[in-house]
Parts: sequence; structure tokens; C-alpha cells
Amino acid sequence: MNLAIQREHIKSPQDQLASKKRLDALFRKPPVIPRAETAQIYTFRYRIKPVFVVDPNAPRSPWPRAEVGVTVHDVVMAVSSYLGVTPIEIKSARRTAETLRPRMICYYLAKELTLASYPQIGRILGGRDHTTIMAGYEKAKKRFAEDGVFAADINTIRARLEGGN
Repeated sequence: MNLAIQREHIKSPQDQLASKKRLDALFRKPPVIPRAETAQIYTFRYRIKPVFVVDPNAPRSPWPRAEVGVTVHDVVMAVSSYLGVTPIEIKSARRTAETLRPRMICYYLAKELTLASYPQIGRILGGRDHTTIMAGYEKAKKRFAEDGVFAADINTIRARLEGGN
């Protein structure tokens, strides 16, 4: 008797519609987002969330720093080769004048040329806190406006990065 009641309950139109909606939600196509950076599937037990798929025919980003295609690692390598310091020195905890200037240039160029956030830049540059990167970027921006030599170095490194040399 109990089985018959369950069968009748499942066959009701409301339950059929609800089960159809659940199945449609599980098997629908993921939304296409233009120029999404990553496509990942997040699952938690049996709950499925939609996957974001990159549309290759989408127009390029309107942001100029996205067009360059420069990574934070590229910035570190360009600054280290131009100023004659190693990437390890830039990422180190030392606070000497020989390491602070290249590090400040890295903060500035990484924020200007890449789409990396402050925490991402901090992780790559020696595990620094995002507030350290923010303060360094603001100092570098101020120094860029005031110091001609500093600005010339940044412009030279930027030209190398954007030109691919």
C-alpha cells in the first residue's frame, strides 16, 4: 500500500514538473561568458554549479592593460635584468636601497600592466601583504611624477615589456 501511494505521488503533475526542472538544471549548457580568464567546475558533494566557458570569438577587452598580455613574472624578470638585480633579491625581505627601488618599480609596473590584484602581486613578490603592495604602488606613482630618472627607468622597462624585447 505504501508503495502505491508513493507511485501515485510521483506521478502527480506538480512532481513531474519539479523533477523535470531539477533534471534540466543539472544538464543545461553552461553560460558562455566573453573572455573569461578561467573555466572551472566547482562541485560540493552532488551539487553542481555551472561552468564558465571562454568564447573565442568575443571581442578583446576594452582595458589597455589586458591587451599587453604581461604577467607579474615578466615584470620581475624585466626589472631584474634592466637594473642588474636578481629576482630573488626583489622577492627577498631585505630593505636596502639596492632592493627597494627595483621592488617599487615592480609594484608600479605589475599594477599598471597586468590584471593581477594586490594580493596576487604580493604573493608573487615574496608573500607580501596586499597593503604593502598598495602603499608601494602609491609611493611609486608619486615618485614617478616627481623623479625624472625613476620615470625614465619605468618607461624604458615598460617599452621593453610591451614591445616584447
